[in-house]
Amino acid sequence: MDNKNIARLYFSNKQARDNLFINAIRSLTWRVTIAKTLNACGVEYGTITAGQGLYKGGNEPSIQIFILGIKKQTAIKLSQAIRKAFNQDSVMLEYNGNFSFIG
Repeated sequence: MDNKNIARLYFSNKQARDNLFINAIRSLTWRVTIAKTLNACGVEYGTITAGQGLYKGGNEPSIQIFILGIKKQTAIKLSQAIRKAFNQDSVMLEYNGNFSFIG
């Protein structure tokens, strides 16, 4: 494993444009969704941290995935898959200290 490559993905498991029911289901199943998405992208490990974030003046759930030893293309592929799974406009990807929005 190349321990020099570090990726962090930042996103929310809630989407304002989705209805209350969809967001309620997502709030209950986000851990399973992330595990399945990591597995589908060939990522076998990572640390997932849930917290509270702010977006456009309102509170929203915030999730961070930390992965050590991941290739950049895999991190981008994972960001795209997470974006789709959680119906987000984009996912913020930090790769080796450089930030970009994947959407």
